[in-house]
Amino acid sequence: MQHAPDRAPGGAEQILATLDEALVRAGHRSLVLASAGSRCSGLLVLGPAVPGILEEQQQQLVRRRYRETLQQILARFPIDVVHLHGIDFLDYLPPAGVPVVVTLHLPPSLYSEETFKLDRPEIYLVCVSQSQARACPLDARIEQVIENGVCLEQFHPDKKKGNYALVLGRICPEKAFHLAFDAFWRAPRSVIPAIKGISMRRSVTG
Repeated sequence: MQHAPDRAPGGAEQILATLDEALVRAGHRSLVLASAGSRCSGLLVLGPAVPGILEEQQQQLVRRRYRETLQQILARFPIDVVHLHGIDFLDYLPPAGVPVVVTLHLPPSLYSEETFKLDRPEIYLVCVSQSQARACPLDARIEQVIENGVCLEQFHPDKKKGNYALVLGRICPEKAFHLAFDAFWRAPRSVIPAIKGISMRRSVTG
């Protein structure tokens, strides 16, 4: 349930788009529930229109309509598995009867306590890094750690390897840019941090 254009802006959206494309390429049927304006390789099921400003009451209404749309999909199609990516996945979680995979894209502290105490049968929580899994509650049932992948057909290493490091992303605690900048000042090589389209370069020797 993400906005999933061809060039998705966020990590979760990109993973969703990559999985959708790979499923279709492998001969499976993929259904993507997303907002208007999204594009996908599989069958796009449009969610309800989202107003420009989402106040609390409107958020609850949109989530309820998305939940109802998901129920309609489950009633209409023989679904093998539902894959949820949003931090608010609990608002859309279907009742038992269909397996559900939930990929946790954000720090565990941002999820509700209920996330890690679900007793629903056939629900599988997946982390995207070992550090994220370690930050989960000790009694959390994490099924696997599956790191975010990259489509090597579109993004592949260049034959030439330069003596530099590149750090790319948005500024937020979980991206740990403070550690990148510590390394930036200490490393005896060129480091190129790129933040929201702003690039800076400094050579550090010694």
